[in-house]
Amino acid sequence: MIVVPTAPAAAGLPLQSGIGVGNFKGYSRPSNTSEKITADGWALGLNYSLPKGYSVGANWAVNRLNDFVATPEQQYAGFNAPKNRYNVNFAKKLGSGEKFGFNLAARYQDAFTWESSFVVPTTSTVPLFGNTTVPAIFNIDAQVSYKLPAMKSVVKLGGTNIGGKPYMQAFGSAYVGSMYYVSIAYDELFNR
Repeated sequence: MIVVPTAPAAAGLPLQSGIGVGNFKGYSRPSNTSEKITADGWALGLNYSLPKGYSVGANWAVNRLNDFVATPEQQYAGFNAPKNRYNVNFAKKLGSGEKFGFNLAARYQDAFTWESSFVVPTTSTVPLFGNTTVPAIFNIDAQVSYKLPAMKSVVKLGGTNIGGKPYMQAFGSAYVGSMYYVSIAYDELFNR
C-alpha cells in the first residue's frame, strides 16, 4: 500500500505528521506472481418436504486456499472467505384451511483474516492498522404467519438476526444488525 499524507496532525507540523492521526489516502499496488496459487471448495445442500406442509433443509460450503507461499511481489493471498458456512432451516407452509405457518433459519460462518493492500494482518505490529479478523457469525431468523380468512389477508411477524449482536461480513464493511417486522398482505384471490 502507498500512503500519501493529506494534512498535518496540527498546524505548524510537517505534512507527514498527518499519517499518524489518519490524515492520509491509501492506494493499492496490484501485483502478480509466478507462484502457482490454488484454491478449492465444495458445497452440499439438502431440502426435504415432510408431511402436512413441513420442510427441513441444510447446506454447508467449504472454501480453502492451498499452500500459499508469500513472495516479494505477492506477500498475501487476498483470499477473503471463511472456511466453513452452514445454514439450517425448518418451516411450515400455510396450506389450504390452515391458519398458522412459520420459518426458522440458523446461519453460521467461521472467523477469517481479511487480507488486502489496505490493511495489515492481525499479527502485524504496525500501530496504524487494527484487527483484520472478520469474527465468526451465528444468527437466527424467524417468521410466523397467521391467516385471516375473513379479511382475505395474512399477517406475518418476524425478525432477522434475532437477539444477536451486529456482525460484519467483510473487513471495513458496515455492520449488519437486527430487523423486526410486521406485515399484512391482502389478496383478493385468497385461498381459504
